[in-house]
Amino acid sequence: MAVEVGLPERGQDCLTWREVRSLGERMRKGDREHFDRWAPRYDRSLAQPLFFGPVYKNALRLAASLAPAPLRVLDVGCGTGRLLRLTGQQLPAAELVGVDGSPEMIRMAQRATRDSATVRFIQGLAESLPFRDGAFDLVFSTISFHHWADQTRGLSEVSRVLAPGGVLLLADNFVIPSHRVFFLGKERRARFHTKREVEAMLSKAGLRCFAWHDLHRFGPLRMVIGVSAYKLPS
Repeated sequence: MAVEVGLPERGQDCLTWREVRSLGERMRKGDREHFDRWAPRYDRSLAQPLFFGPVYKNALRLAASLAPAPLRVLDVGCGTGRLLRLTGQQLPAAELVGVDGSPEMIRMAQRATRDSATVRFIQGLAESLPFRDGAFDLVFSTISFHHWADQTRGLSEVSRVLAPGGVLLLADNFVIPSHRVFFLGKERRARFHTKREVEAMLSKAGLRCFAWHDLHRFGPLRMVIGVSAYKLPS
């Protein structure tokens, strides 16, 4: 089934264009400019084999156990599309869509998949996903959540575009007891959350937490953890 791309109808409580622009500006102009500059070198960065690669590998392995045969997969904060390219190798029949706020990241993702008929990349924000309700069976977001301007709104949008029973795998640098020293300060705590805070945000969005998972360790350090959740029936 083809994913219908396009802004939701007004009756579905979508954002106005002015609100979307405001969120885009709040999406941390510095973050967006940083990723635009990084995009041409992103896939060649040492961060790929040392950091992002292991996260993607473990996220895919986890997704295979939670949603073994999804037909429609979305990656929110997709960057250059590496996770979806790997997903396509495991799920060649699935329709894959990536969304990212950086136009240069999207351009590089589109260039890398120009010959693919099953993967598409769209510039957009988590807070205003341009898809119909219930469009996806599986949603990824890896190391992107702390860049969302309005995380509560973003999770609500993820819930909206997930089909009932669909799975979200959200991975980020969440605040755990052994890492609290890295998250001191009001601004950092506004972007990075404890497990309890994340679970409350998921619940408010109509998503129920499955479990928490270690997705990347560096020695004894838990670098990235993820939470899996599913969309509750209406």
